[in-house]
Amino acid sequence: MLNVHVRRTPATRRACVVVVLALLALALPIASFVASAQTTAATFSGTLVDAIGRVLPATTLTLSNVATKDTREATSDQAGRFTFGAVPAGDYEMQAKLMGFDKAQGRLTLAPGQTLNRDVALQIGSLEESMTVSAGAAPRPPAAPIVPPPYDPAADRCSQTATGGCITPPKPLGHAAPIYPQQQREAGVGAIVRIVARVGTDGFLKDFRVASPAADPAFVDATVAALRQWQFTTTRLDGVPVEANITVTTNFVAP
Repeated sequence: MLNVHVRRTPATRRACVVVVLALLALALPIASFVASAQTTAATFSGTLVDAIGRVLPATTLTLSNVATKDTREATSDQAGRFTFGAVPAGDYEMQAKLMGFDKAQGRLTLAPGQTLNRDVALQIGSLEESMTVSAGAAPRPPAAPIVPPPYDPAADRCSQTATGGCITPPKPLGHAAPIYPQQQREAGVGAIVRIVARVGTDGFLKDFRVASPAADPAFVDATVAALRQWQFTTTRLDGVPVEANITVTTNFVAP
């Protein structure tokens, strides 16, 4: 209900100026905060490809802030393009979700206001093999090399793809078991030896590296001697021969 006892007089010009200045004083910090947030955020974009350069569409990528553990995702489009927008500056770990490929893709650092455009190439995943060698088992003779069947590109669906990510995994052609070292056998000593190697395009293992701590050299030598006889079919990516990592764990069981 209207209060007839209240005087309503128009605001003076000076009062209007005061009100406007007060509103400006309130608005300027807000605008400054918004502008600051926009300039400190970074953008990271690029094209997702496989190891031979073919694009990988419909693949999820993840950025995880190392310090805050904040995680954000992006999905590559049909051309393999992806974008992470409005990303706070910091150090990030990058991962990708695509079957047959390594999940971890390394780290990157985004500076305040940076616009980073970088292609990301996924590497195929590592093979895992394990075997047990008993001290009481009779040693097997060395395996003879096997001639793999000839490669037919027309029969390989991976060579016909327009996009990337099609893997033809290696298949074992021949495995040899390590010979238990005589001195360790007699002493009743066992061990677990983990070897990391590369499966070459010829199907044989190379570039052996010991991944188990304080491994007995006798067990390592026996394992590597056996692995040199291992043979696989050629690993192919989109029909192209590629090398692959392999980790072999051998458990030497003492009597």
